[in-house]
Parts: sequence; structure tokens; C-alpha cells
Amino acid sequence: MELTWAGAFRAGAVCALALIAACGERARSAEGKGGAAAPLRVESAGPRQIHSAAWDTVFVVGGGVQDTLLLIPRLLAARGGQLYAFDYGDSRLKAFDARGGPRWRFGGPGSGPAEFGNPLDLEVGPDGSVWVLDGTEGRLSVVSADGTAQRLVRHPGLLVKDVVPLRDRLLATTASPGDTFWIALDSAGRAREAGPAPVPGLREASPMLRQGFSIVADDSRTWATIFPFGNPFVVYDGTTVRCRGRLVEGEPFPTERPKDPRNAAWAVASVLTDSSLFVLPRGRTDLRLRVLDEYSARDCRYLRSFRLPQKVVAMAYSGGIFYFSMENPSPSILAARLRSR
Repeated sequence: MELTWAGAFRAGAVCALALIAACGERARSAEGKGGAAAPLRVESAGPRQIHSAAWDTVFVVGGGVQDTLLLIPRLLAARGGQLYAFDYGDSRLKAFDARGGPRWRFGGPGSGPAEFGNPLDLEVGPDGSVWVLDGTEGRLSVVSADGTAQRLVRHPGLLVKDVVPLRDRLLATTASPGDTFWIALDSAGRAREAGPAPVPGLREASPMLRQGFSIVADDSRTWATIFPFGNPFVVYDGTTVRCRGRLVEGEPFPTERPKDPRNAAWAVASVLTDSSLFVLPRGRTDLRLRVLDEYSARDCRYLRSFRLPQKVVAMAYSGGIFYFSMENPSPSILAARLRSR
């Protein structure tokens, strides 16, 4: 039987990585109720080195106790000074300008052409259009930078997890068992090319553990994938692997604990600049969701880590600005520049 994303979610086989911070907290609660589990065998790229930094605020969206502009904004993307957030609270794609002012809203819950079921990924293409990968509906919704529906693209249903819109082609990553990791799609959503698994053990891993999250840099050519149920990550130049690395906090991949209730992700989000990959770790320490680990996007070496202004659950980056989704005291998005000391 072919397993589609809709079927996978109905069967409870996967936990959307956009909500993985919450999923991890549930797993930790289950662990605390006395469930026996094998000890973790942590493997890392080296000790975490915390560097001093200051965050200069550009703007803040939401955050007021009575503010209902943002409900559950767990997918973020940005390009050209524009911020986009998919809000699971009302199933709408929301756009904000360079000062954080609301520009437009698009969508709503449902299966219609301008509605969303369960989006898994959000990216901005090289032309400024916004791509929303809807897992439940098995399609890509393309929305223009001014909030107008452009087209719907049905994908081949191979457990497509992320959309990667590059300058010269449209890629999608897959969690389906086997050797294939990415597929190139034509304008009708048909697979025209495929790329092999980039890390050892991926072929044998279950669809749950094969889930990663991919991000695209502003140049629309460089992209990266993190496999958060272990420790590997890969940086690509187009369809060519540029380098492979390991998270500073993680475990061997694939995990030896496929049925362990603590089988939660080691990372929940990442962003890619011209020279660096920043990963938000969920980890097993008090620093979870409170630091950014920086890696070289050229050779995948771990470089350093920076403390965040507060706990972060999702993020995006473009043009020197980080966008952080936060939940306390109420949902908000902070736009800030990193200033090293």
C-alpha cells in the first residue's frame, strides 16, 4: 500500500516537525511517568562553546496578553524584508512588512483551493512567491508576494516532507523508505529526477526517523537538511553535497531506540546564511530552545553557540535579520540582528 502523508498522519506515524518542540515536551512528560527506557548514547561534534552576543531588536509582532494576531505561528519564512508565518491556530498564511506591520492573510482551514489542511513546510522562492507544502492535502500551494493565489501543484505522494525552491529547479525531500532522498518536480508535480540518501543509515531508517527539515539560503542555491532524530546534517550546493556534519548535541543515526518514548528530536529548527548554518537545539540540557548552534556552511564544522533572548520554538532568517517565534507570555515573533561581542 502506498503511504501518503494524509495516511501517515491518520495512522499517527509521524509528528509534524513544525510542532516538534511541543511533541518533545509530551515525550519528556511520558518519560517522567516511570517508563523504562534504554540509556541515551550521546554523540556530539564537540563541547558547546557559548559566545557572548547582543540581539538588536528590529520589531516585535504580537506578544500582548489580549493580542490575537498570532495564535500558533510555528512555520516561518522570510525574504527581501518580508516575513511570512503559517499560523496553525487559524490555518492562515500571514505576511508582515519590514517594520512588522500586517500586510495580508491568506487561507483558512479546509480542503478548498485557498485553504490548508496540515502544512509541513513554508519557503520563499527566488521570485518572491511563497510555497506551502500541505501534508494532509498532498499538494503545494503557491502564493504571490502580494497574497494572491498563483497555483496548486500536486506532488507524487512519496512521503514528501519539505519543499526546496531553487533558482533552476524545484526539489522536494522525501521520508519514504529506500535510497531516494530528494526528487526534482516539474510544473505539474511529476518527479523528473532523484537524489540518493546523503548520510549512512538513512536507507534503513523508518519514515519517522527519516524526517528531517530543510532550509534554503537567500541565494536560492544553497540549502541544508538536518536529521533531528540523530545528529547528522548536510549542506547542498544545488543537487551536489557540499559537506556533511554532526550536531554538537545528538546521538548516532539511526537511533537505537526506535520505540523509546523519549524518541524526540535533538533539534527543532534551522536557518541558513551565506556562510553559516544556525540550528535551534531541543537537546537534553537546560539550554534547549535557548541557544543557537552555529556551523560553517562551507565545511560543516561546528563554530560556536549564542544565547537567545528567551525560549524560541521556530525561526527564519533573511538579509541579516533573524525572526524568532516565541510563546511567553503570549505568541509573538521577534525580528532581531545578532551582534557579537
